[in-house]
This record gives sequence, C-alpha cells and structure tokens, in this order.
Amino acid sequence: MEIEDIDEKTLERFWNKVNKSSGCWEWLGAKDRDGYGYFGVKRKAKKAHRLSWLLFFKTDPGKYHVCHKCDNPSCVNPDHLFLGSHTDNVQDCVRKGRNNIGTRNGSSKLTPDDIQEIRRKYKFRTYGTTKLAEEYGVSYQMIHRIVTDKNWRHV
Repeated sequence: MEIEDIDEKTLERFWNKVNKSSGCWEWLGAKDRDGYGYFGVKRKAKKAHRLSWLLFFKTDPGKYHVCHKCDNPSCVNPDHLFLGSHTDNVQDCVRKGRNNIGTRNGSSKLTPDDIQEIRRKYKFRTYGTTKLAEEYGVSYQMIHRIVTDKNWRHV
C-alpha cells in the first residue's frame, strides 16, 4: 500500500479510532483476537499499527514486521513502533519474556519439578525415554528433547 492510496476521509476515519490520551495511542476500533487493531482501506483490512507506520514514515513496511517497543498490540504511536525481520520479532519476544515456554504454554503437561525428575532418572539410567514417556504421558521424542536440553532449557 502507498501513502497516496489514503484519502482525507480515510485519514479522518482512522484518527477517530485512536485515543492519544496516554503514551500509547490506543486503537479503539476493531481488534483481532490478539489485540491488534485493524482498519478497512479500500475494502481491505489493514493492521492499524502498520497503517500508522505508513502514515508517519511515508514508507510501506512491506515484508518487515512492525514491532512494538511497548508490547501493547493496540498501540499505534509511531514512537513505540520499529521495523524488524521475523527473527528480530521473535528475539524481541524472547528477550522480553513473552514467549510461551514451559508452564506458560497452556498445553504443557509437565512442570519444572517433572523436568528435574525426568533428567535425574535419565541421568542415572533408572529409566529410558520410552518408560519416562509412558510415566509422564508425553512422547519419547519429547523426553529425548528434555534430556538433551533442546526443550525446557530454562529449568
């Protein structure tokens, strides 16, 4: 999308959906399930923070992610946004502790105590991966990733 594609009426509609009363400029319009605002331009839904980037910096972010310094997905304040690759975005998420590792992952069947016990049992060859998998209700591949520190490295 180009800046020339946005007319005055569209601009006015966009800014009527922004609350600038705090540091984060909160998007008041429609949001997706993750809290990111979206806005219709020429019958196409656009992410509000990406559109804010375009409006302020006059460049289409293209393939780049428009990331949030403030970690507020509904923020459209250009001072809170930065461009990054997919890898940059993931590293930012990990650095800020927002990734769903361990028990923060809603589908996790294991606890940190389980992980330590699995490693202890495996280390002393009390159990193999198949027996541990059966005991803890996970796959033997998961046990292997745990005992080789590919998963649950933070424990």
